[in-house]
Amino acid sequence: MRDPSVLRETRGGKQTEYASLPKTTDNEARPFLLVTHSRVQNRRTDHDLLNTFQGGPRSLVFWDESLLAAQCDGITRREVESALDWLIRWPEGDSPEREVIAYLRECVTILTEKLYAQKQYRRTPRLVHLPPLSEFELRHYRKLLGRRVHTMPLSTLLKFGQRDLRVVPVSQGGGALVTYDITVPRALKNVIVLDASYRVRQLEQLDRSIQPAPNFNGAVKRHENVLINHLRHACGRSAMERSFDEDEAEARLVSRELCDVISGIDPDEGIIVFTFKADQVDMRKVLERDLQAAGIDTRARLKPASNDEKPKPRLRFLTWGQETAINDHRDCPNVVFAGVIHRSETDLAAAIVGQQNNLLAPVLGKQLVETRRSESAHALYQAMSRGACRDTVDGQAKAMRVWLIHYDKQLPDMIDNVMPGVKWQTWTPKFLDPIQTKVEELALRVLAYLRHLGPEVSKLSTRMLKQTLGLSDIPPRTFTRVIRRVADADAGWWLCNRSLQRAPFEVIV
Repeated sequence: MRDPSVLRETRGGKQTEYASLPKTTDNEARPFLLVTHSRVQNRRTDHDLLNTFQGGPRSLVFWDESLLAAQCDGITRREVESALDWLIRWPEGDSPEREVIAYLRECVTILTEKLYAQKQYRRTPRLVHLPPLSEFELRHYRKLLGRRVHTMPLSTLLKFGQRDLRVVPVSQGGGALVTYDITVPRALKNVIVLDASYRVRQLEQLDRSIQPAPNFNGAVKRHENVLINHLRHACGRSAMERSFDEDEAEARLVSRELCDVISGIDPDEGIIVFTFKADQVDMRKVLERDLQAAGIDTRARLKPASNDEKPKPRLRFLTWGQETAINDHRDCPNVVFAGVIHRSETDLAAAIVGQQNNLLAPVLGKQLVETRRSESAHALYQAMSRGACRDTVDGQAKAMRVWLIHYDKQLPDMIDNVMPGVKWQTWTPKFLDPIQTKVEELALRVLAYLRHLGPEVSKLSTRMLKQTLGLSDIPPRTFTRVIRRVADADAGWWLCNRSLQRAPFEVIV
């Protein structure tokens, strides 16, 4: 059996991780094996050796956390076209790049025509096969593209090219090209999945080979001691980056709300703050600067519970991706969210077909919305479980307070399924415009309606839309803000005078 404990050391200024003992090799003779998810899902792993004991299959496998059998990939049509447009403009003269350009143009034409057929003529999805390449051509084209950031989508397209593909007419990015691989070996027959998120994670439920345990509702503890303060407001990466990117501190309204909350927490209590990884904006850096300006010591340390412990930081900044990987902060009775991760429609579409092991499975707009909500609920539940509520005393999660910014009024019902007894309280903002919350809610309602319109509807008057959705009592100025938000949402509609018009769907030849 492999010792799973992980040690950390600093080498050359960088922290590395390594196992405390080397991996075992004589696994067929060991009755118990502890194997990481990444090793099981690695295509290079010899699964027969892992799943064999004394010449026969192992009798039982325990899988900790969600079991998602498919490794899914997707890319939007817009990403491919933008990258190809850059590549066409970049070379000068008769350069070798012309070879790969001709091939990629042919691929884009196929992709666009298939999407157009589904959108315009409601054709059922079919397998898509891009023009085949030899190994020599594939290596040559990859070399021509190199590692330029501008051409990464084209490199991804080349990677997809030799596999079965499917196009999905999602609203984001003008449609998507998706595929998947089953990476959890089917040789694992008798598997017990230990996943507290199963009740809300719809992707996992799409795998019909997983059956819930009879007479078990999934609730393993109560959460009466957990209070979630909920502020309905935009919370995705783009909304957060816009708010944190304001030059003037007075204009960084989300940061001001978070500073106000943190300043009111007992200085002897630890706080976990979830942010997005730095990209266009380093939100952690901005928030730390604003906290310091508000008189909060961002480097303060808590008094250790015993003489054997080292002082821990009061503020623990985590990013999305760490919500399932770290268990070092259960001493924190406060969790603050500076944004919530949302999976893209392309990513979700690929996952929906992959989890069903059916590339041509239906992918409906309503299903995308519900699956995205379930993935957000799963991520939030896991993130909150990094804090004090992770520990249980007499069947109750330890006391914890949460401050959550999220627009979706249906999200609390979903979180209640995995955190029974949790208490909710409206978080009244001091700096954010409460009207904006209403605008976000109505914009999402309009977008949901537009996504279900058939391709034959190319134009819709805003007056008719307002009547159809029963929004006649909404003030004209507020509804104008709603329509502008919809037009800015990159959902395939743009504002033309007093109508929403479907963005033109061009066929590239």
